[in-house]
Amino acid sequence: MKDATVLLVVLASLFPILVSCAPSGGSSTGGPSPEPTSPPPSASQNIPPEAEDQVALAVEDLARRLDIPREQIRVLKVERVEWGDTSLGCPQPGKMYAQVVTPGYRVSLEAKGKTYEYHTDLDRHVVLCEKGSQNTGPSTTR
Repeated sequence: MKDATVLLVVLASLFPILVSCAPSGGSSTGGPSPEPTSPPPSASQNIPPEAEDQVALAVEDLARRLDIPREQIRVLKVERVEWGDTSLGCPQPGKMYAQVVTPGYRVSLEAKGKTYEYHTDLDRHVVLCEKGSQNTGPSTTR
């Protein structure tokens, strides 16, 4: 299942490149070429190749939490960050975290008209970081 998710994200991110390489102009029948279909919402975003696994984990986690298909989740933004500790910027009350700079990503997703922010490390830890409410805890996939 994880492999299928990663493959979907990779293929979706390659779609704009493949479309831009397609020949332009008329078709072999003399008529205009059909317009390319719109890529899936997540494909329209420039996901750094090294962040694809983390983005796939975040999308998978949100789909599970909202009980919706992954295709209904749109990747808004992916940015590289260095978190100040292993809480990934979303500490839970009463928990202790190693005070070590932890590289990762801030992933903004949109589903059902709402924006969700995930924080990741470079491994397989993703955390839904809900502003203004107590974090429900990390979603860690190993």
